[in-house]
Amino acid sequence: MFTLSGTTGTVAVPQTPGQAAAARQAAPGRLNVSVDYSGFGAAYGGEWASRLRLVQLPGCALTTPKERACTIQRPVQVADGMVANDAEARTVSGVVTVGGVEPVVLAVAADTAGSAGDWGVTSLAAEATWEVSANSGDYSYSYPMRVPPTAGGLVPQVSLGYSSGSVDGRVSTTNNQTSVVGDGWELNATGYIERKYVSCADDTGANPAGELPNNATRETGDLCWKSDNATLLLNGRALELVKDQTTGVWRALNDDNTRFERLTAAQAWNSDNDHEAWKVTTADGVQYYFGRDQRSATDTARLNSSWVTQVYGNHPGEPCHQATFSASRCQQTWRWNLDYVVDLNQNTMTYFYARDANRYEYNQGEGVSAYQRGGVLSRIEYGTRTGAESAPPVKVEFAYQNRCLPATAAECQALTAATKASWPDVPYDLICDSNTSCPGRYSPSHFITKRLSSVATSIRKADGTYRAVDQWVTDHAYPATLPGPALVLSSLTHTGVAGAASANNVPMPSTKFEYIKLANRIDVQGDAQPPMNRHRLSAVTTEAGGTVNITYSGMDCSPTSKPAVESNKRRCFPVWYTPPGQAEPVMEFFHKYVVTDTVTSGNLAGAGETRVHYQYPDPSVTGGGGAWRYTDDEIIPADQRTWSQWRGYGFVDVYTGTAGNPDQPRTHARHRFFRGLDGDRLNGGGGTTDVKVDGLDDHDQFAGMTRELITFDQAAVVSRTVSDPWRSAATATGPNGQAFHVATQAVQTHTVAPLLPGGERVARSETEFDSYGMAVAVNDLAEVGLATDDQCTRTEYARNTTLNILGTVKRVEKVAKSCDAASVARPGDVISDTRTWYSTASYATNPTDGLPRRVEDVSSYDSAGAAVYTPTQRFGYDEFGRPTSLTDGGCQLLCVRPDHGPFERSMYVREGREEGRDGGDGCRAGRVGCVGRVVLPDRRGRGQADRGRRDAAGDDQGGARARAGRRAVRSPRLRQGRPRREALCELAQRHDAQDGRDRGRGRGP
Repeated sequence: MFTLSGTTGTVAVPQTPGQAAAARQAAPGRLNVSVDYSGFGAAYGGEWASRLRLVQLPGCALTTPKERACTIQRPVQVADGMVANDAEARTVSGVVTVGGVEPVVLAVAADTAGSAGDWGVTSLAAEATWEVSANSGDYSYSYPMRVPPTAGGLVPQVSLGYSSGSVDGRVSTTNNQTSVVGDGWELNATGYIERKYVSCADDTGANPAGELPNNATRETGDLCWKSDNATLLLNGRALELVKDQTTGVWRALNDDNTRFERLTAAQAWNSDNDHEAWKVTTADGVQYYFGRDQRSATDTARLNSSWVTQVYGNHPGEPCHQATFSASRCQQTWRWNLDYVVDLNQNTMTYFYARDANRYEYNQGEGVSAYQRGGVLSRIEYGTRTGAESAPPVKVEFAYQNRCLPATAAECQALTAATKASWPDVPYDLICDSNTSCPGRYSPSHFITKRLSSVATSIRKADGTYRAVDQWVTDHAYPATLPGPALVLSSLTHTGVAGAASANNVPMPSTKFEYIKLANRIDVQGDAQPPMNRHRLSAVTTEAGGTVNITYSGMDCSPTSKPAVESNKRRCFPVWYTPPGQAEPVMEFFHKYVVTDTVTSGNLAGAGETRVHYQYPDPSVTGGGGAWRYTDDEIIPADQRTWSQWRGYGFVDVYTGTAGNPDQPRTHARHRFFRGLDGDRLNGGGGTTDVKVDGLDDHDQFAGMTRELITFDQAAVVSRTVSDPWRSAATATGPNGQAFHVATQAVQTHTVAPLLPGGERVARSETEFDSYGMAVAVNDLAEVGLATDDQCTRTEYARNTTLNILGTVKRVEKVAKSCDAASVARPGDVISDTRTWYSTASYATNPTDGLPRRVEDVSSYDSAGAAVYTPTQRFGYDEFGRPTSLTDGGCQLLCVRPDHGPFERSMYVREGREEGRDGGDGCRAGRVGCVGRVVLPDRRGRGQADRGRRDAAGDDQGGARARAGRRAVRSPRLRQGRPRREALCELAQRHDAQDGRDRGRGRGP
């Protein structure tokens, strides 16, 4: 119903959402209007009720409601003391002026944002940059999914990862729809680069050059260009990129020598206005492409990896800027997904996506624009070669179901006006598929309608068809929460697939997950805001029947007990946001939870349980309490920035075991950390902090690094390990900060030794780094004060800066002197000196594929003191980068014939002289063979390979001989020096038992 106050008038009462009401009055006046939506607040999903507001439409909406000009909505503002949307009273309110000739037409409509979250922002949330080391208190869990290996070794890493910290970060200003896996979970199989844009309504002021925008007097719901920014997200963690203001070169804030290059039209084929995309080259020369949408100009396969939206360049100098705001729009990419990978041997990997399209009315109804609101990863194809990707040897496929809780199965077939109530976390009201009209949708929004249902791997057979290898099936639930249900992962079931013979499939017991409901918002009775509750992972039952139980801390703050934001040491944090219909932002506080205990049990007879207790220092203790850093993000309006970046604790005490239990005596370790607090904003007036840890600057780049590890025996200190961090000169400087190389420079260990002078033994090592942040000298002082045990290791690198191959080691010399010794006697002080060639042409040739061709050890020194080197190993490779030969001295140890396709190889091994078995050349012939999933060495010297079998789950089915070869399966790699026979064969389909029945791995802080 409508509640009228302050004047009189005639008002029609709406009965359904969207139905208009008209008010007329003879004389002009202001009318307070309130609408009760309790009868229809659950009509849509996606926290629809929390996004409702009162809007005014043109009078012609009563006569010609389908005309575009008659559908324009203008939010009704509220008077002082009023609330636009009172979630507790279930009403929306506003103040309108009545009394003119034109009828006043009001409607109840939903915005893209509300007190429960903002669908107008992407899933890249601020908590992705929160500190995640051991001092954060977050609980994390990882479930890796094995994938078949290939000839070139370029394979995707696929896992499901959970972080309780990501759930803590869900606040009023974030997009709070869960991932396709569930709340707190991510599908870690790909990555993306994202650019952040700003709402045009928040970009009506002058730019840094003092130039006014062309929308200075027009507030719209569109997106506007703010800056040339980029954020890389991999495995659920975000890393901001810095564009150097002098050179234009992009670097990551924590620079690991990855090269970032922005591509243009000649190198990308997406629908961006200028075909912008990214090429990222890691320090080993592997190239990762983001958002190109095709592998090459001639390859017609569409990858759907670039997701675009309409963006206005409203200031001079910005992309697509024109004289008028209306003309200053173009399609810009907001997310570039990883789509293509190429290594130095031309092995490739391709990622395919499915995009979700949507539309909205731009510039307050001027027209309709299409954009991509989101999407999902469909499949990964790999084992391919550059230019020959049409028949991939291996595929990983991701299947999805609708995000639906049906009363009947038919309700999940499609999202419609009739079935919308069964899709609890999908904002149906924000979907538009019309090319001509999207009433009420004046901003782009971001969401998905799918959830991950399965992951499956398969390999290509000789006839061109594919044989299934492994499958993982998920099960989900929507436990009841306020303001609305959120998807959670309830179980995961792995099945080893035996191809078409399904009777031989091996389903494993399900991994099951349980949750506890905790409040995110500090709910204040009568504040008109709804509770915001989310579920945290509290228990895991593994495939083998083991269990993990997790306990979290309680609430540290309350409605009557909140900290000062600039000096906050407690587990709650502030967030500014502007509720729909209100002109000014309000500050709310949200809880932060930390793990206090984990209990792990194998649930086997005679097997105990492992208890770990995490104790965090109280704020009243010196150096105690948590820390929050100021969020200085240009995308956030300046008046809404505050101290909301979680930086964790300065130290955490970890107790493992149970007191009084002789089978599991309790141990105690204290971990001390840097938190990156130096240079933070001092208070609301500005200024910066000066924070040190043991006299060392607590630089922002050091956040999460360990300063000291102290081990106790009861109350007595047993050992202390102290680490000194190192930071390079800035590698890039931009408006958003500076990029640096960061590493640990010195480690000093103090071990209690009562019989030694001073009562302890002190060992120390120091590292010197080059301009790439790589170690060039390690000064191992061993016992400090004793010069006779000092050692210095110096490293030289063979680099190809064009290909960004930077970490290939060229020479390593170790001497029995400290690195600062006045002189080194050669050969007397030399322990070892090894050189590696990366070309058969010469030692000086820089690498082109990063593979060593020759290894030499120092054998003598000439009359001038120069080292003389003798070859000890030579390597040969095939086109995939696989070793085809290994020669050690005079014996050819390994000869590989890749005659069984990309998965299996025949390998011939020659071993050195054995007692009584001299073949005349000092070598003995033997053979190692690959058979399916089992590799067994020939231990009889007859040129035949023992054979064994495994079932579809990878378990040993071959009897005693296969079990005897298990060690060979677990060591499929070449070792430095003379290799063992059983280590020479890389498995084609490595499904050995090392992936385990307990594949998931949980980790507390």
